[in-house]
Amino acid sequence: MGKPIATGITITTTILVGAMTSTRSTAQTQPQAYQTVATSTLEKLQKMAATASRSEARLRFLNLQHLPLSCTDEEGGWLLGFNEEEIAILRASAHLPKLGHPAPNGKKKLSTEALLSAGANPEWLADAHEIIRKHWLTKNSHIQQQTKPTNRKKTP
Repeated sequence: MGKPIATGITITTTILVGAMTSTRSTAQTQPQAYQTVATSTLEKLQKMAATASRSEARLRFLNLQHLPLSCTDEEGGWLLGFNEEEIAILRASAHLPKLGHPAPNGKKKLSTEALLSAGANPEWLADAHEIIRKHWLTKNSHIQQQTKPTNRKKTP
């Protein structure tokens, strides 16, 4: 009846609409039992299932007895409490060193030891939050410039 999304998660794709619907007159009625859920609703349910599996992966990673020596942006974010995009911002600003010399379109790896030592330093964390704040401030500055009202004088 449902569509399997991930292990142990099933999403049902139909909903009960009503027992009867009238067509032309009240005398002629046709039963209508189910109507398919809109695609957007199904997509929302699939995103919720994907989020659940990501949070399960996060818990599994954080509960490891021995962390790996290198980790991805997502795993580094889990260790420090940032999201994957914020880790990329910190790496681009040279606040977080990447391992080796990866290809420009390749996956970047981070040293787990460097992440843990940086996360234990409150000054480093404060600087990291400031770098992220400034990044979004500059990135969104064009939006603020477009929404500022103009001071034109009204002519009668």
